[in-house]
Amino acid sequence: QSNSRNSVSHSTKSDRIRALSVDSTFDECHDSTLSSQIALPKLMLLTVAGPPTGCYELWTDVHDYSSINGWLRTDNSNIDGVYVQFQSEMMEADGALKLRALSQKFAVGVWGLNGIDPD
Repeated sequence: QSNSRNSVSHSTKSDRIRALSVDSTFDECHDSTLSSQIALPKLMLLTVAGPPTGCYELWTDVHDYSSINGWLRTDNSNIDGVYVQFQSEMMEADGALKLRALSQKFAVGVWGLNGIDPD
């Protein structure tokens, strides 16, 4: 009977080791698979094109995007890009060039007011 207990105990210990091995292999596979397949969403700063109406708004303009560098390029920043508010000047050659230059540095999105700005 003692052999039977040792055998059961040994089998259980072996099963645990096998299960632990499978679990850690799964975790390693799972972690590398997830990190290669899941793209995290970009964290974007939302700005306004007119003078701010609240202390929480950051103002930038198609004529001068230089302030964005200071907001996004810091030692503690994890912000990927910026949403700028639509301005009709963006549709002109100079405005389009400035917007394109900004998009060479950061991820850029343009937002507009529903029913007012073009889609």
